[in-house]
Amino acid sequence: MVTGTLKITMLSDWHIGSGTGRPGNIDRLVQRDADNLPYIPAKSLTGVWRDGCELVAQGLDSGSSGVWQQWVNWLFGEQQPEEDANRTLENLPKTAQLSVRSAHFPQTLRDAFQGKVFLQTMTTFVKPGVKINPHTGSALNEHLRFDEMTRSGAVLEADYSLQLEGLLQKQQAIAQALLVAGASMVERLGAKRRRGAGHCEILVEGLGDLKWAIETIEKTEGTPPAVAHALSILNHDETLALETQANLGWWKIELEIETQSPVIIHKRTVGNHQETQDYIPGTYFLPIILKQLSAFLEVPLGNALVHGDVVITNAAPVVAGQRGQAVPFSLFESKAKARNSAIQQRIGETMNAAAGQQLKGIRRGYIYWDEQSLHRVNVNPEISAHNTIVDSKQRPDSEVGGIYTYESIPAGLTLRLEVRIRDYLVPKNAVNPLERFLQTAVPIQVGRTKKDDYGNAKLKQVSSGKIAEVNSRQNQILNVWLLSDLLLRDARLRPTVDPQIFGAKLGQELGVRLLLLDSLQDGLPQIDRLVAFTRTSRTESWQTKWGLPRPSLVGLSAGSVVQFRVEGEIDPRRLQALEISGLGDRTAEGYGQLCFNPELLMSRSINPYREASEEPASQASRNEMGIASNAPGYAYAQLIERETWREMIRRVAGAIAADPSKVKALKPFSLNTSKLTRSKLGTLRSLVDSLKNRSDADRVVNVINQMETKENWKGDTLAYVKKLVEDEEEVWRCYQGMSVVSQYRLTQDTEAAIKKELWTEAVRILVDACIRAHKRASEQFTPEQEQSNG
Repeated sequence: MVTGTLKITMLSDWHIGSGTGRPGNIDRLVQRDADNLPYIPAKSLTGVWRDGCELVAQGLDSGSSGVWQQWVNWLFGEQQPEEDANRTLENLPKTAQLSVRSAHFPQTLRDAFQGKVFLQTMTTFVKPGVKINPHTGSALNEHLRFDEMTRSGAVLEADYSLQLEGLLQKQQAIAQALLVAGASMVERLGAKRRRGAGHCEILVEGLGDLKWAIETIEKTEGTPPAVAHALSILNHDETLALETQANLGWWKIELEIETQSPVIIHKRTVGNHQETQDYIPGTYFLPIILKQLSAFLEVPLGNALVHGDVVITNAAPVVAGQRGQAVPFSLFESKAKARNSAIQQRIGETMNAAAGQQLKGIRRGYIYWDEQSLHRVNVNPEISAHNTIVDSKQRPDSEVGGIYTYESIPAGLTLRLEVRIRDYLVPKNAVNPLERFLQTAVPIQVGRTKKDDYGNAKLKQVSSGKIAEVNSRQNQILNVWLLSDLLLRDARLRPTVDPQIFGAKLGQELGVRLLLLDSLQDGLPQIDRLVAFTRTSRTESWQTKWGLPRPSLVGLSAGSVVQFRVEGEIDPRRLQALEISGLGDRTAEGYGQLCFNPELLMSRSINPYREASEEPASQASRNEMGIASNAPGYAYAQLIERETWREMIRRVAGAIAADPSKVKALKPFSLNTSKLTRSKLGTLRSLVDSLKNRSDADRVVNVINQMETKENWKGDTLAYVKKLVEDEEEVWRCYQGMSVVSQYRLTQDTEAAIKKELWTEAVRILVDACIRAHKRASEQFTPEQEQSNG
């Protein structure tokens, strides 16, 4: 695998839209990342890069579809033509070998922006626009619009990875040369790129320069790409005698996954909207973890996985520093949601126990109970809009998908999962041979569309060790809490969610008979007790290799709680073995995880829980010292810093002009003392506007001296303007509100240097604001009063 970085330099203002606006203010907003900064989504970046490569391929293939177009399809994945919607299984679209991540500002710049909301908003500006009538060439009524644009000069970075396994060295050079040449053909990206916006340059680091790419392409003799075949690490021969291993112990490895980008775990598709799960199933970790374990344990894991000797649980959000568990459906809370109201545990109580109370069940979230209070986390998904571009129209079209939205698990979320391994698979050469497993964070990709904007995460080990035997408390009542979805089959091998069948399967594993408490007992039906809180789950998935949907997985949902009456005596070791290995189908992937008689289900009233947030807490600035002049992103940080000062100068000057008392404090511009005519004000404004840099100060002072001797200027207006030009500190004394701006710093430039650079603008803006305020005030006087004052 080849990895590297794309550097995108924006040479003009640019706009990557979020598909939303701000009613009454902005029609099109810029898309922002988790740091509240503009960025280039990976889908947009991949699309323009592919367009550049297709342009190169079209020229090399003389306008027809040839070998170079095959290389484009091999790199970026094959696009399915509209007229070929029903493809055969032998001709499925090829998957992409190139993975491109979103382009963001350099890390030093992102750290400097942290916690500075006003500076983050200054990375963009609002650009007005209007629709033109094509027949008359004039602006249409009620068609004024405002677009948010990102300032030019930004340098963004994006990571990419290229899979080259199975290619000869010559073929690898061809693939890399085509990518470099295609990137050089990209000149613009984003919206309005045919009207001047989005001008850019893309530099591919890690593959070679453009000169090398051209030489490599010239030497190529039409070599097509090879077809890569994925190697399976799950080969098994079914020779393992599991009966002899039944009493062996288990090892547990707790792993932590931190999402670096949003993650999509498909739940269901509703129209053009795709929903996501709020956890990551163990199925997604099978190839990743087994590959790591195979190299670490140096034993084949195919047999162990097939026979359930390796279990990978679902990755659930961290709650109060612990791996969260699916909230039991037997927990109820008051509909009023009083802050100090207790949580009610209703499993096993009489049906009328809650008479007079308005309760509702807790149906989502993950909890951790520390026997003092209940901690709870809800994962609120992010929603992002995307579109499918038609090459011929170069715009979204409903015929090929048009606009669609994705739900995703947010970036910055921490989840944990457990890997459980039979004792015979672990080497005996140390007290804890798994101690060094995944000590450093390993980058992984999970979920859907993981080659671009989504699915980027890091996996590392938290703890490992052998699972100690625990003697569970023996009771004639068995409360069962499902920590993950449970897949069961009835006598006809059909999926079932019947609690009676669940009890029969569970009792068979435990060697006892389990009956629901509402079953016939002593000839009388016991129907006045709540003994089951269950819901049904349905999981749909897709077989990528075959291009067909997999069978639906229907079962009891995680969080279901069932209460059984035990006939016989349960061996505590069997209870623990079931809690480790799980029950039902596909337990190796995290399904069928159970918990027996937890203390949480034994308590009738639970202390008020503290509900946590799944979103990463906002961080203060991680670069308080500012960006040095030799650090990446300094030029753009300096640009944003100056624009922030300019904006604050305009705001403070506007506040001075809007407040008559503040204008009056500047006596030369006060209506009662200056007695200035509009002609004189215009002359004064033109003179001050010519002050472009510090070298112009002497010229302006000389002109003011001549004006004082040759013209009848009443009052001390010219003298005050002369003071503003001669004394650099005088104008900053007027901007008393500018003390706030000193807190909005990105670079290590001194405040004195910034003031010196923006001094001429500060003088021009202040004089212009005061003249405007004077003119507005003079309009309140009659012409006779104005003539007497002038």
